[in-house]
Amino acid sequence: MLDEPTKRRIAKVLDEATELTRTGADEYDAAREALTAQVSNVYRELAVAAVVDSVRRRIRAETLEAERAASQRPEPQPISSELRAKWAAEREQADREIALRVRAEFDAIIDGYTQRLRVEWTTELLASELALGDGTRTTWGEATVDQLAARAEMFERNAMAGIEGAALCRRALKDLAESGAACLNDLTPALAQ
Repeated sequence: MLDEPTKRRIAKVLDEATELTRTGADEYDAAREALTAQVSNVYRELAVAAVVDSVRRRIRAETLEAERAASQRPEPQPISSELRAKWAAEREQADREIALRVRAEFDAIIDGYTQRLRVEWTTELLASELALGDGTRTTWGEATVDQLAARAEMFERNAMAGIEGAALCRRALKDLAESGAACLNDLTPALAQ
């Protein structure tokens, strides 16, 4: 637990670095400048927070990869390899068709929302910073067509990952409800060990 003076020092560092960045300083230069007068416990706590954030992102990426891999595995069947291959091909085709249908519906929702969206391009908004997936930063006012398209694509990928995650959770809930198991480990005891 952090003491109040340390919390205030950390908030001051973050406020100062944010302000320097908003006035045009490079983020790393702004962070260095804001940290120059700080004591070691502030450095340590900021470093801990940065590591925690990185670990959480890494674990989420690994979890997403495992979720996607698990939902793509063909169901084991005690049958011929030819029939299993045929079923796998049919399942892949069905998965592609579902993915295309979901994407078309997703695009229709975004298009409909875009048509109804009204934005006032204020000075404040135009000066607000945008972060792109590759780490590039710009402002709304200076963002190019390519940058805005990349940012939209980033949001769409994140939204699709959310849809996939929600579907996986709903599948787990359905399987649990049908089996009466309290958790997935109870449903699949051989895999839980």
